Amino acid sequence: MKKIYHFLKNISIVYFILSLIMIFLTMLIWRRLGINVSFFRMSRSLFIISFFITIAIEFFMLDKVPSYLRIALGYIVLFFTTFVIRNIFGPRLFRTSFMLLIFILICTIIYFMFLFILVTINKKEEKEMNRALNDINDDVK
Repeated sequence: MKKIYHFLKNISIVYFILSLIMIFLTMLIWRRLGINVSFFRMSRSLFIISFFITIAIEFFMLDKVPSYLRIALGYIVLFFTTFVIRNIFGPRLFRTSFMLLIFILICTIIYFMFLFILVTINKKEEKEMNRALNDINDDVK
């Protein structure tokens, strides 16, 4: 029950943040391109997108799964949000989902680089701390 509450809380937080972003984006698209998006369509699609993003966040936060598998599962789930975004604004704005896929690919590469850097720094610190603990244990004996 606690996990379901936590999941629903995360969905509501993501939905709130996305609704603020989408209101701004929808107004911008309406003024620049004249494409009017209905509120019901946007709300329904935002709920689906927030569901996918929350599942991706849960995959990213798994502890018992290797990091490369967490990242792959998270981005596979995020991949489906591009089709929902294309469905919101229609093919007039996004002729193909290609630009969104390129953006997600760039974000993935940046995330992998940060993850690799953090893992190497963490391993160095772990080795140094283990060496320090061994030195302390040798001095005590």
